[in-house]
Amino acid sequence: MSLRSLYEKISEYSDFALIGRDFSAFDTDYSVLGFANSSDKTELVLLNFNCAEEDICCEDLTFRENIILEKKNQSDLSDDFSAIVIDGQRFDFSSVCGETLECCELTKSYIISEFMKLGWKSDRFLDAPLDSLFINFIELENKIDDLSLLDLTKNVEIIFSKYQKTDYPLAKLSLEVGKEVNIPIGIFDGENQIVIKNLKLLNSADNSEMKEFVENDVVFPYVEYSCDDEISVIFCLFDELDKPFKGMGGLATDDGVVALAVDNSSESNLKSAVIYSPIEPNTKHIECCLVCCEKMLDKPAAEYRFSI
Repeated sequence: MSLRSLYEKISEYSDFALIGRDFSAFDTDYSVLGFANSSDKTELVLLNFNCAEEDICCEDLTFRENIILEKKNQSDLSDDFSAIVIDGQRFDFSSVCGETLECCELTKSYIISEFMKLGWKSDRFLDAPLDSLFINFIELENKIDDLSLLDLTKNVEIIFSKYQKTDYPLAKLSLEVGKEVNIPIGIFDGENQIVIKNLKLLNSADNSEMKEFVENDVVFPYVEYSCDDEISVIFCLFDELDKPFKGMGGLATDDGVVALAVDNSSESNLKSAVIYSPIEPNTKHIECCLVCCEKMLDKPAAEYRFSI
């Protein structure tokens, strides 16, 4: 990032409104900094972490053990931010974007400093290691044009919606690069299917997003498949299951996790899932697993309110 691009990003944020209150929900501590207005949206900014001493460190477990732990500790419902209510007026959330504070770009640091200048202070969060903190930007469905009209001294509530969460099917697949297949995997009690269609290779040398984070040219396999739009999946190499856990859904690097996408514009009927484990460029065959499969319901099963 250049100083010019940093200036342009910072300039988009024109207004801030301090809330500056802490609360706990579902074994996680949150600090609500406040609202930030950019040119086209209003975002609620939160910090959170969950680093109790009794928590098990994921790095001490294998991928397989983490999957088993997820199954054991997984309830039928999952947590999700839904809305904020200010003195009885509800503002629904549109999307959530979060990242570790240690890895966040300078724009996020600037936003935190603006709330600090407005008076935000939380002893618990200020003393926490940066790599244990996450910053969340929760976009409202509708922009609040004038944040000064909000009376944030009144009662404020954060609403979490609980959605049904699926289990991991852990389906093993044997695939050849470039060979089209038609492998159906029944999920959600047979109501839906994921159909595996192909296995292809993604070279970092040909991907502009990857070049920024990967020094050497590496090749990642990715699975093409079809399923309903509301279903999301994660694959891993079969022999990765008994190696130390490095996280799912992102490319593990020395200084953070990077999310990548594959352009399937020419085959709009297919979806892609990258397997974030480098392989040899001449690889023709891999053994992989479908390790995570989730489906989001249209309506929440329950809502929980937390006064802050």
